[in-house]
Amino acid sequence: MVTPVTHETESLVVRCATYNRRCTGNGSRMSFEPCYLCSVEPNDGSPYLLTFAGLYHRVASELASNNIRFETKILMQKQLTANVDLLTDEDLRNLVGRDDQAHVLGLVSDHPGGFIVDAPTGWGKSYIIAQVCQMLPSHRIAVISPGKEVTRMLYLMLKRRIREVGQVGDGQNQISRITVSTAESMMKLRHNDWDLLLFDEVHRAGAPATANAISEVFKTAKCVGFSASPTGRSDGADLVVEALFGPVIYKVNYATSVNRGDIAPIKVKAYVIQKGAPVMTDKPVVRNRHGLWRNELRNSFIAKLANDIPGDEQALIMCSTAEHVLYLYKWLPNFDLIFSDMTKKLLEAVYRGEFGRIEGLDSTGSITAARRAYMRKEFEAGRMKRVIATGIWNTGVNFTQLRWLIRADGMSSDIQSIQTPGRLSRVSDGKSHGTLIDFIDEFDPVLAGRSTARLRRYRKNGWTVEEVRDPDLCIDTFTDMKRRRRREPLGSSSNVQ
Repeated sequence: MVTPVTHETESLVVRCATYNRRCTGNGSRMSFEPCYLCSVEPNDGSPYLLTFAGLYHRVASELASNNIRFETKILMQKQLTANVDLLTDEDLRNLVGRDDQAHVLGLVSDHPGGFIVDAPTGWGKSYIIAQVCQMLPSHRIAVISPGKEVTRMLYLMLKRRIREVGQVGDGQNQISRITVSTAESMMKLRHNDWDLLLFDEVHRAGAPATANAISEVFKTAKCVGFSASPTGRSDGADLVVEALFGPVIYKVNYATSVNRGDIAPIKVKAYVIQKGAPVMTDKPVVRNRHGLWRNELRNSFIAKLANDIPGDEQALIMCSTAEHVLYLYKWLPNFDLIFSDMTKKLLEAVYRGEFGRIEGLDSTGSITAARRAYMRKEFEAGRMKRVIATGIWNTGVNFTQLRWLIRADGMSSDIQSIQTPGRLSRVSDGKSHGTLIDFIDEFDPVLAGRSTARLRRYRKNGWTVEEVRDPDLCIDTFTDMKRRRRREPLGSSSNVQ
């Protein structure tokens, strides 16, 4: 945007000129001010307003509301020219099979700036990425994904369709016309002139290192992001994502997608846990450790619900830490485990045999890459039925047969409350819906507040929520499970060496 800057305009810009962090209280916590990323700079002797292309609509609206006239000039942004034969409505429908996906393909070439697509998990974002790469046969395209496993999946998918595909990250360093890279390896792409950036799980682009790399590597590229949760970052950096990619200009409605059969509906069963002493601390880690991770009453109840799931149906339990995975494993020795980043103290406990012997554990306390790849392959194929996992499987996995997901983590992040249950929305034969089991932790006021936030997010997502309240169920389960565990040796399962 270019506009002569008057005194009025300058005061307006100064009011919203930077994206600020400011310390509050004792300075140990940061709050974020939702300000525009823009600045006033001289050009040819006159001051002009310069802003990120992604924030153009915000700044333009602010200027217009203050009756300030302006002209627009887009600096250093490439325009994409797609294959004309594929851009007709009929050909696009034949290319992707659905009108909504065809519309997104049209936006990639026709929309004047970058943008974000907000679509539920299972809608087909990865498929769209592949179609875009096919639609632009002469452009240099970078496809970025936060995780190594998802990056590899996208690379293999594109390689089956297109010859000129390379991979960067996770031990690979092959740059081609189309290159798939992990977010942490983006800087290796900086010496190339990219036309288009496609960023999967774009809500993660707000992290400082990722945002800085995007700004450095893709200065002139058109940036398009995909996510089921483009807003709701706990650090308040949603505006950074918007500055880099632009606004959400296409949102896929959940109810419409369910009605069309594009995704499976999600039904939530939230079990109330009333029994138990509140954790008297102001330290989040201590509260999580004793209220969630090592809470035997809660863990035994989770185990009871998991064991009640039919044996021929897949069940996935999601935790936030390796510590919680291992303490749940004491109650569920028939489950396979996937986690990383174990603390040294916890690793010593594993070596002492406190949790049984765990298959695929490396010397650092993580499940090995080979074991993770094997588990993912087996779970995606439906051959592996029972897994306890950390956030490694929160996003970017394709578990079409998964029907049951238990959220044991007890966290309240809006993004996590969309992404994690989203594993259930994949469509498969005979699958009428996915069931999400969660908990209302009434025994502790802080944990109860988190539960309320999760349920509020689920309802906002359009999911049906059923609250199950039985004050004696949890205690009875704990007594029964504890008696049963005394009779069964620790680690008597298929995943013990």
